[in-house]
Amino acid sequence: QNAMEDILDLGDVERTLMVVREALVYKLPPRPGAAGYRCQDWPKENFIFSGRCRLIATGPNCVVRLEDANTGELFAQCPVNNDNPEASVEPVVDSSRYFVIRVDDGQGHHAYLGMGFRERSDAFEFNVAIQDHVNHTKAGSAPQPQSGGSAPPAPMMDFSLKEGEKITVNIGGMAGRKERPAASAGAGGGLGSIPPPPALAAPPGGPGGRRRPVPSVQQQQQSQAAPGSLI
Repeated sequence: QNAMEDILDLGDVERTLMVVREALVYKLPPRPGAAGYRCQDWPKENFIFSGRCRLIATGPNCVVRLEDANTGELFAQCPVNNDNPEASVEPVVDSSRYFVIRVDDGQGHHAYLGMGFRERSDAFEFNVAIQDHVNHTKAGSAPQPQSGGSAPPAPMMDFSLKEGEKITVNIGGMAGRKERPAASAGAGGGLGSIPPPPALAAPPGGPGGRRRPVPSVQQQQQSQAAPGSLI
């Protein structure tokens, strides 16, 4: 396991982020002011060095190395400031192919030189490689989540009722509804709220309320015979 960790730990491994075969280096005139350098003020044909440009990263450290294209001899190097990259590699204000670099001899001495590329694509790749390194370094220095990638569990909350506390429940649709009064005992118990049925009409046949019986057939025949008639 320790051997595998040593293989995966690439902090001390030197990595080449990009290589440009030809870069031109210029001696700079005095800084014009806060507006920044303009490459049109440089003598383009009077460059002081022409060679290979390599961008090297070792862990979080990154350096621009200007080397002889044939022998690899170091001409100058520019350490990149991860917190403020433009303090080390500053683009000029009038071109995307030229930069002002802060070279350092490693002994506390530094100077500013102009550097340019013949191809615009080389300048673009150079700028992108620096930005990628800076962003990767800042992301690696950010606080990392705990193992497992999940946030720590939230503490358990106590929802139990304390002594003397009450719960009030508000049921939707019940607000504002009045309670009906309870039915009295003399109204028939639980059915006291139901009105009684209407009274039946008095049957025909006089105030006595009795119906006359319907005469039978024999009685009807007897009533039809007159008194004293022969049957």
